[in-house]
Amino acid sequence: MKRITDWLKRRAVLIVIILAAVLLEVISAIQYRYTRGLLEEELEKSALQDLMTSALRIQEIVVKAEVGVSSQVWHTQRHLDDPDYMNMLVASMAQDGGANIVGAGIGFKPYYYPSKGELFEVYGRQIKDSVEVEQIASEKHDYTQKDFYQIALRGDTVKWTPPYLDAEGAKGVVTTYGMPVRDKRGEPVA
Repeated sequence: MKRITDWLKRRAVLIVIILAAVLLEVISAIQYRYTRGLLEEELEKSALQDLMTSALRIQEIVVKAEVGVSSQVWHTQRHLDDPDYMNMLVASMAQDGGANIVGAGIGFKPYYYPSKGELFEVYGRQIKDSVEVEQIASEKHDYTQKDFYQIALRGDTVKWTPPYLDAEGAKGVVTTYGMPVRDKRGEPVA
């Protein structure tokens, strides 16, 4: 009888240990599922916050570029009689644009300045701490064939282009914001 009692006690202890292990596994599985759900929710909130921050930063860059261009168009229109002034103007635009604006250019209608030849497009680009300005129009780089130029010369339409490789101006992948420059009669000239 004592043997049977000892045997039952050992079996009862073993059953309690097995039940405790099963219960621990069930609790761990429930806790894992609950914690994973919370972590996924927090990760989603964090990712959404990062996206919203990036969207606001991009919007700030876009607005700054648009306001800068609008301001410089006004200056350009007042100095259309001086083609050499355009060099200083694009240098100023490129320099004032900050780290997100890699360059600025003004492309004029063909033969607008007869002394400058058929195509005249001055471009200023940031290079480290300085700005380089050059006339980049050529047979190889005919800006008059670009969508943003043609749209700007058709009227008041302003446009952002899709990203493209600008090998002559920015010498990299950019997006361009185009806006018309008008002469005293209101005709688009650049």
